[in-house]
Amino acid sequence: MLFEATEHLYTANLAEFSNVEYAMASIYEARGFYTIHHDYYLFHESAKTKYPENEETLRGIIGGERLSALREVCRTLYPMDAGPGQRPEQPDLFVYRPSGEFFFSEVKRKKTGDYLRGPQMVGISLIKQFLSVSTELATVLDEGEKEPSILRTYQWVWPSVQEAGFHKVKV
Repeated sequence: MLFEATEHLYTANLAEFSNVEYAMASIYEARGFYTIHHDYYLFHESAKTKYPENEETLRGIIGGERLSALREVCRTLYPMDAGPGQRPEQPDLFVYRPSGEFFFSEVKRKKTGDYLRGPQMVGISLIKQFLSVSTELATVLDEGEKEPSILRTYQWVWPSVQEAGFHKVKV
């Protein structure tokens, strides 16, 4: 098994935020973390002019060698021209402290039935295997919403060729 993760529930006044990812970033920041919301590239090299400060933060916190190794594997397994749903997806948030502590967070909205999709699970698996760090599954409830009686747990093994979206071609 490449990873097993159970949802962690958080409550926020969602009317204060434009989306649940910003609500979750606010919760992490209140706990002394910094966050980067979507404006980073984990599985491929970023364009030189796009998000250079976030690229520098990733390299500084994760380590340039580890980040480059992850990107090389992704470049080989998942070419840039792969079709929709054929590439791993990075989590919503990169959460870190300048001391070097970091993790990723995939944020879901319980009320809408949001759940992990295949490309997200592949991305989380790559993070776990190549960076040896977890991805928190942060599920956000609006204030006053009833907590679910059961939290979802995901278990993921490396997908078969068909699950990854590759199909045999008759020659």
